[in-house]
Amino acid sequence: MSPVDIHLPFAIKWVIKESDIKSLASGNSGAFHSKRKRLNPHIQYHLSLFPFGSKEENRQQTIIALNLELGRSHKVSADFSVVVGKFSESVTHFFNKTGIYESVICSSQELFDPEKKFFTDGEMIVNVKGVLKFSEEQIENFVQTNARNLGKALYERGDKDFAFVVKGQQIQIHKYILGVQSPVFDRMVQSGMKESKNNYVEIPNYPFEVVEIIVKLCYDVFVPEAQIYENKVQLFEFADQYQMDSIKEMIETMIIKKLSVINVCSLTNCAIIGKAENLQKHCYNLLMKCLKEETIVADLNILNKDFKLKLLEDAFVFVG
Repeated sequence: MSPVDIHLPFAIKWVIKESDIKSLASGNSGAFHSKRKRLNPHIQYHLSLFPFGSKEENRQQTIIALNLELGRSHKVSADFSVVVGKFSESVTHFFNKTGIYESVICSSQELFDPEKKFFTDGEMIVNVKGVLKFSEEQIENFVQTNARNLGKALYERGDKDFAFVVKGQQIQIHKYILGVQSPVFDRMVQSGMKESKNNYVEIPNYPFEVVEIIVKLCYDVFVPEAQIYENKVQLFEFADQYQMDSIKEMIETMIIKKLSVINVCSLTNCAIIGKAENLQKHCYNLLMKCLKEETIVADLNILNKDFKLKLLEDAFVFVG
């Protein structure tokens, strides 16, 4: 099978309080870590700050580290920039499985020097953004096809023991499939509530098509992308309401592939309504890139006002 080239943009803005950093005794090997961010089901990343070095040989240096966690054994090329105060660095680094890249931003003595401007109003702001590049064998598509064939076989079985009722129409599903996909429904069918006794639940707030798509996705049965895209807002709302995280991730993955300057504003609003954080992050990255490169974006007037304000504030902070 021939490899498929994949590019994943990533960005993180990390704010650390000066007082927290000063709380470490001089020469202490302690570290600060940002929250982990997930790029796809297999790749996570986070930042680390070592005010007084990460090991004995660099004890007098202040270091920012990019930590990349890979769930698979492919090599990843990372092109990224690190900006802290007046310090900036552009990096190309190759990671093999899980790895760390360290940037020395200054000496430990210089860290608190006001002239170096590493702190603004008592805070250090670290901006890292870039692109991960790697290849995956298309054999993964073969594995996915086999999984979908199994899901389709389960979906077509006649021994389903639970149903969604939508305006008088029923959509049947296996309780164990539903329980795996949604802790909310799992508690419902296991609790002795009327739904568990009657083996159905009324869904009054969503159209039949949306619930049918959700059920198919529970089995990983193929659904046309156009159908998912058309119903994306209500699909996200359903997945969020019933804590169907893997379903939400499947929908996000499909929609992210369609992200462009034409639809980024409408998809941002959709992500906010459906609390789709990964999609929202990709929209943010694209809008920030367009803002920096002065690229025209369609329908900017419909963009969520709070999101637009945050975007502008972050853009000015990054430029400054």
